[in-house]
Amino acid sequence: TIPFNVLIIALKEYNYYMKSIVLYFSYSGNTDEMAKKAADFTSSDICELKSPFPLSDDIKIVHDMAVEAKLFPKERNAIAVPFDHRPYSVFIIGSPLWLGTYPEFVIDYFKSIDWRGRKIFPFISSIYNIIFYLCTMF
Repeated sequence: TIPFNVLIIALKEYNYYMKSIVLYFSYSGNTDEMAKKAADFTSSDICELKSPFPLSDDIKIVHDMAVEAKLFPKERNAIAVPFDHRPYSVFIIGSPLWLGTYPEFVIDYFKSIDWRGRKIFPFISSIYNIIFYLCTMF
């Protein structure tokens, strides 16, 4: 994988000719800080995705919810993103890593976007690791 700071520096040059947005969900605040730095550095618009249901402040409860969604998948529908995604050519998407993937409702948001012809640059954060530290290098 490409370190976050290298990705953002490369995107600044790439982004010069295309309209871009940082689309993210943050649980603990780490992804929020990373997304804001990415948007500022690349001159991108920014949009925070919110959970369609309340999330507990207790990480164990949230973990159990993620495990249940992974073990007992249900039919899920797309959730409309809270902005008009059509003008954007570049998406910088970020979220915490929950059980090796994005949270289920974040994926539901992604289902509502027509990704054809668009460039996507994902990043992840985790409450349990130091990826956030890379943001402080700017």
